[in-house]
Amino acid sequence: MRFVEKDWTTSVIQHKRRHTGWIIAVVLLIVVTALAGVLWISNQKLYTTIYQSEQSNQALTKKLERYQQELTTVQKNVRTIEEDTAIHDMTHQIEDYVATDDFVVNKIYFYKDPSHQLEYLYIDIYNQPKMEPYYSAQGVYDLPDQQVQAKCEQMIDDVQQLYAEGEHLPTWNKKTVVYMTINNYEIGNNINGKFQLTVK
Repeated sequence: MRFVEKDWTTSVIQHKRRHTGWIIAVVLLIVVTALAGVLWISNQKLYTTIYQSEQSNQALTKKLERYQQELTTVQKNVRTIEEDTAIHDMTHQIEDYVATDDFVVNKIYFYKDPSHQLEYLYIDIYNQPKMEPYYSAQGVYDLPDQQVQAKCEQMIDDVQQLYAEGEHLPTWNKKTVVYMTINNYEIGNNINGKFQLTVK
């Protein structure tokens, strides 16, 4: 029998190689697991950040919508204030200023609707001296109806012309009704552009 002498150094090297391969594999597995964990944590943080950003955006969108509604309300209020101020100014311009040969505007009252249209107005007048002898009482004149109608239409036209020069006023249109009074007694009204005397 023949003995083969083994080199103990070869055996040790082979054994170390086997262990080194396992160690490298284990180290690589630990590194890959650690990297996967870091990536998973980073991904969770990114997801949380995106979720919080979306929540912030939704909250900001709601705030913006609320601010837009408030702005719309403010704009409506500004328009209302502008109209009311313009009506007030126009009232003072017309009263005791607008006059025809027959009448002078004593008081005027404007009433607007929510759509910024002039719904109706009252023109209270007093007589020029030349009309006094023809005035009976309580809105009645001793003149033919056509003459009284023409005189009233002239007064309404003059008021409307001055009104048209104003800014920020409600719109005076064909549907605007004009009531004409003298000392608060109704003379007649102007509906759809035609003046009619009140039946007494």
